[in-house]
Amino acid sequence: MSILLTAILRAKPGKSAALKELLLQLVKGSQAEAACRQYDLHQAKDEPNLFIFHEEWADQEGFELHQRAEHHQKFAEEAAELLDGKVAIHHTEKIG
Repeated sequence: MSILLTAILRAKPGKSAALKELLLQLVKGSQAEAACRQYDLHQAKDEPNLFIFHEEWADQEGFELHQRAEHHQKFAEEAAELLDGKVAIHHTEKIG
């Protein structure tokens, strides 16, 4: 059963470009993972510090491997000083 989620991140003021660069590196590594079915990054047009991921993983094991992947760990370390608050992760269910 696939895992669907939306992750919402906010950059600190003045850190949007730096965070975006790290996020794009994360996208590249994540999309190369075997369990990745969708890993789309969006940036709000009206609020450039707001980034949103829409993700789909083949299964729970694949999602857990993603969280432990080197590129994911590297992102977490490097983005810590750029993030405004915690990343909000919403596990979702497609209903339409």
